[in-house]
Amino acid sequence: MARGWENWDRRRQRVLRAGIVVLCALIIGAASQADTARADDVLTYHNGPSRAGLYRVPGLTLGAARALRLDPKFHGAVQGHVYAQPLFWHPAAGRALLVVATESNFVYGLDPQSGQVVWRTGLGPPVPRSALPCGNIDPVGVTGTPVIDPKSGVVYLASLSRNLDRPLQRIFALSLKDGAIVPGWPLDVGGELRKQKRAFSERIQQQRGALLLLGSTLYVPYGGAWGDCGRYRGTIVQIETASPKLDAVWQTRANGGGIWAIGGPSSDGVSIFVTTGNTFDAKE
Repeated sequence: MARGWENWDRRRQRVLRAGIVVLCALIIGAASQADTARADDVLTYHNGPSRAGLYRVPGLTLGAARALRLDPKFHGAVQGHVYAQPLFWHPAAGRALLVVATESNFVYGLDPQSGQVVWRTGLGPPVPRSALPCGNIDPVGVTGTPVIDPKSGVVYLASLSRNLDRPLQRIFALSLKDGAIVPGWPLDVGGELRKQKRAFSERIQQQRGALLLLGSTLYVPYGGAWGDCGRYRGTIVQIETASPKLDAVWQTRANGGGIWAIGGPSSDGVSIFVTTGNTFDAKE
């Protein structure tokens, strides 16, 4: 069984790398059109809180798609594995950016035409697989897809980083102007949850699902790591971004029940929906 999972993971990583290349090619190809056919922003996983994956790129017609090729002038090299979906931001007044976060805990703002680094921000040393009781990502840094707030020009993301006594699960806010950490951030998720006497372990809980932003309220999901070691509860934290502060927490009642889906929570604008998996000892 383990060998099968390892083979699946290698195939998954190949698919991820190919997907990133295709996404970058789509963005670059669309952005190369005339200004009247400029690509829309891609601010969150699958382009919206519903996670429907609907994109409107006027210049990307069926005819244009048949001629789409990788751009040899684009050289977007980053440090670390990329599990999170890259995002695209083009403010009305300002330069466009391709935002990429990596498992080495680096976040990049890249020029979407050339791939040149506009800014790069480090979030602290990532956690090596050897320092964790289970998992299949090495090292672990940023896994879940970030989310962009176009009104404030800020990108929010979750990161696991190495610390002296324990790993840190933190949520960052970065200015899209220069990648600087917004004052008041990051938020230490484990520390805040322990203040509320909530069960949470940075060593065995993984932030895998995409972040969701509704207005000024941010939702960040957590599950377990590959292998389901130890006892944990699927968790969503609700954060008021203006503060920032942890406003509310939802956790599964049984052991496990991690929020594994890479799309994270979805919303119809009123309610929030999640799916859970690997639940143990559940009772009706």
